[in-house]
Amino acid sequence: MKRHISLLVMTILSTASFVRGGAPSILRRARANAAFISPHRVHLAAPLPRQQVRPASSTPTTGAAGLRAADASREGWSRQALRWGWGWNPQIKTWTNWHNSLRVTPEYFDLPETRDDILAILKDAREKGQKLKVVGTGCSPNTMAVCQQRMLSTDNYNKIISVDEQKGTVRVQAGVTLAQLNEFLAEHNLGLSVLSSISEQSMGGALACAIHGTGGKFPCMSDYIEALELITPRGEVIECSATQNADIFKAALCHVGALGVVSEMTIKCEPAFKLRSSQRPVPLEDVLSNIDERVGTAEHYRFWWFPHTDMCIEWKANRVPIYTPNKSEGDWVANQFLIFNYVLETVLWLTRFFPPSAQFVNQVCRAVAFNQVSDVVDRSDKVFNFDCLFRQYVDEWSIPRGNCAEAVRRLKKFIESRPEWGVHFPVEVRFSRADDIWLSPCSGQDTCWIGVIMYRPWNAEPPPFWREYFQGFEEIMDSLGGRPHWAKEHKLTYKDLYHKYPKFREWCQLRDKVDPDGMMVNPYVEKIIDQERPSWREVLRDTRRITGKLFDAPDQWPAIPGRAAPSRPRNETAAGAPAAAAVAR
Repeated sequence: MKRHISLLVMTILSTASFVRGGAPSILRRARANAAFISPHRVHLAAPLPRQQVRPASSTPTTGAAGLRAADASREGWSRQALRWGWGWNPQIKTWTNWHNSLRVTPEYFDLPETRDDILAILKDAREKGQKLKVVGTGCSPNTMAVCQQRMLSTDNYNKIISVDEQKGTVRVQAGVTLAQLNEFLAEHNLGLSVLSSISEQSMGGALACAIHGTGGKFPCMSDYIEALELITPRGEVIECSATQNADIFKAALCHVGALGVVSEMTIKCEPAFKLRSSQRPVPLEDVLSNIDERVGTAEHYRFWWFPHTDMCIEWKANRVPIYTPNKSEGDWVANQFLIFNYVLETVLWLTRFFPPSAQFVNQVCRAVAFNQVSDVVDRSDKVFNFDCLFRQYVDEWSIPRGNCAEAVRRLKKFIESRPEWGVHFPVEVRFSRADDIWLSPCSGQDTCWIGVIMYRPWNAEPPPFWREYFQGFEEIMDSLGGRPHWAKEHKLTYKDLYHKYPKFREWCQLRDKVDPDGMMVNPYVEKIIDQERPSWREVLRDTRRITGKLFDAPDQWPAIPGRAAPSRPRNETAAGAPAAAAVAR
């Protein structure tokens, strides 16, 4: 009976959407928002053409000839970004991230096209005593890349420089997006070995955060970088690899926007391939009870848990020959896209007035939209990727893979302890292999990634409990050896990160050397390098733990041996006042 009522409500609301907005407008938005967990429906991304603010001392140059990827997609992506109010708006001189959670009006917004442009901008910033941050496509919800004095966008620094099909490598500028790269590589019979769930990120932004995909034998994407070019705030151009400036290389593979401008990189690819993916509903406890074995049953494995239910969706993908015919069977979401996308957003908007009703929404969506076994074959990037629907707040942490089941069980217990909440689906769980990158969340350990979400339907705020939900989630992850995803917001300070990353002190010392004047230090970077700030665990001890009645608090960190005052300056403007942060809405 509930299912019939739910289908009736969905039909009514979808009809209302057509009447109110018209089918053409819905179809236009459908191109921008592919179906949730529908890997074969992915829109392309390309840098948004924007007006440039150049320092008076810079002399624009034409630069070496390069290959621009996916130029045909630029206009469509630009319209989409403008429609969402995302990116740089030259009329109001304001930059906004995709989530619409950050808005900043910098004094200078630069869009260099050549290395000489970058060097001139850095020189001008040094002479003016300005803080400067490098920004990509704005996919991150945190403040890593924002600054009110000067922002350098890589949108126009987006050439593919060269490709070596025999070696399987490609050299790109930092502004090339993953979506552009996917199209270019396909034309050269190459592909990326692993991809994140979206491809809108620039390669420079992907490197800053060590983004990841999923697969027990596949590391994060930074581990596929064979060489890179770093331009330091003092104007040094440094080529780095595992055999050349190796320490800078390992530090820059996850640089959190604090070492300078990573201008170019060489990426290791593999021969083009297709993926065959399947997804099916499975009881959550069946997955958790033998998670290690399940991760090994496919090259790429992940699952989505639907909070307020005991069910999850298990997704597996394996390589198949490139000549394998494409197919898409059993994908209800893709087949009913208009109904699902718009009705879901409208229904979630309505649940804001009675949050527990979102529990029923999760149950209905799981039973109606994700109750079938699907079988999809397509080009690798089209299977790796799916669209993230509408705007949202997200939080994601990594933990040692052996703690996966315990973490999900604790999260489930925490959510069930709050019956007045209606937590949005899904909780996504992915896996990566260990690496040796200094600040990679996978450094030294095979990793499980767990991400939570609260949607902002029709750009409205979710119910206020979402902040407690996210804090409780972070407390659980921290207590199980967790490290936050660098692209997400977090509360950790130097004292926390020192104990979580064996190479964190070395990374900070190297940062002092390449940026001794603190040009790249904004409030985000200041938070993680300031040795005087209390750890997050100390803050929670002195305030309140959201999960305190459910789980024991982890031990406080031991004292840091040999701690000395940092050599770098505090985050101050030329006049000595604290630099202003972006406006978080």
